[in-house]
Amino acid sequence: MRSHIRRSHPALSSLAVLLLLGILAFSLYRVARKSDSNWQQKDILITYCCSAPPDQAHLATAAAEHFNMVPGPESALALAPAHNLKIMLEDGLLNIATANSEEKLAELDKLIERVKNNPALEAYYVFDEPQVSDFPQLLKIVSRIKKHDRNHFCFINLLPVFGVRSKMNQDPCLNYRDYVEEYVRQFKPGLLSYDYYNFARESGGKPNDGQMYFVHLHLMRNLARAAHVPFMNIIQACHWDNTYRFPTAAEMRWQVYTSLAYGARGISYFLYWGPAKFGGLYRDGQATPLVKDIAKLNREIAAFSPVLMKVDSVAVYPLVPPPPSAASTAGACDVQVLGAGEFLLGLFGEGRKSNSFMIVNRRCDKVQTAVLTVQNANQLLEFNRATSAWTKVVSDSAGHFSITLQPGDGRFFRYR
Repeated sequence: MRSHIRRSHPALSSLAVLLLLGILAFSLYRVARKSDSNWQQKDILITYCCSAPPDQAHLATAAAEHFNMVPGPESALALAPAHNLKIMLEDGLLNIATANSEEKLAELDKLIERVKNNPALEAYYVFDEPQVSDFPQLLKIVSRIKKHDRNHFCFINLLPVFGVRSKMNQDPCLNYRDYVEEYVRQFKPGLLSYDYYNFARESGGKPNDGQMYFVHLHLMRNLARAAHVPFMNIIQACHWDNTYRFPTAAEMRWQVYTSLAYGARGISYFLYWGPAKFGGLYRDGQATPLVKDIAKLNREIAAFSPVLMKVDSVAVYPLVPPPPSAASTAGACDVQVLGAGEFLLGLFGEGRKSNSFMIVNRRCDKVQTAVLTVQNANQLLEFNRATSAWTKVVSDSAGHFSITLQPGDGRFFRYR
């Protein structure tokens, strides 16, 4: 998460991105292995990278900000239940070097035996951004954990596209596909995770954002569906160095709702707690103004969780880039978005049959109104994230629904 904050490749034009998405769409389903973990996800995971000190006060703060899982040491397991939090266990033994020491592996066995039945445990934090060359040693660690405990998942966050060491004469996206497929084949993970940080700036401070954000989302959605596991998107909540810029509240909202529209079942913020020079949400222990916006977003994710956990991602329209003057969906889609505007439409349902959708404003700088129709629907209901109630949406005389979206925002609807 820290050492591989990557920009998009300058040679990737919009046409190239479209072609890559097409190639990936047809090739990803080579992976069809289910996880060998017994872990069952109950709620959308809301977490972060880089924890505050794991004491009562900071855990209470994380709970008040509507996080439901936080990274922490063994000592945090006793404190977490009071705040209705789950712990992703961090420990010095959960380290690639442990694989080379029988003594440390024996200590790891003892650690797992101590914690595996603790109700506050959700996962083991194993590694961040491995190369394929790291897989053999990491697999020793993961296999050791699974030998004793298959009821919690092993968390390994994967590299973004340009962090993977390339193969000669191979497209970076195809190379990345092979990297993720190999990880799935060997580890049979309970969850896929990746990071890609989109909000960059030029030396003069002008925004210069990446082009790979939606490519990554598309890739991970397809890989996760093929492997029958959920995926987590680790989103940018820092500026790290002068190459990147601190996202606005609307850009944070955009990252959350585009991820949810693609079917993500985990959101993690990089980074939460650190020195001021890292430019995270808390800097030298002081909260930035964005923390209040994150808390509001987390509350919304938690409200959506019971609804979204009951449906599957069926399709996503449009891909990258949007049509030049309209965001019309394909003719076979139940939901038709009409007229001008830049939107993202995620269809949800059971199997291949959709019964609900999330529509997202792809612009972070202005309000947009999507005009849409829903075919063969007796009524359209919107899920109110403030009240967790469904409310009826009324169409105009032509049968059109007008959905106004704030910058970067998303709204969720059910039909039939």
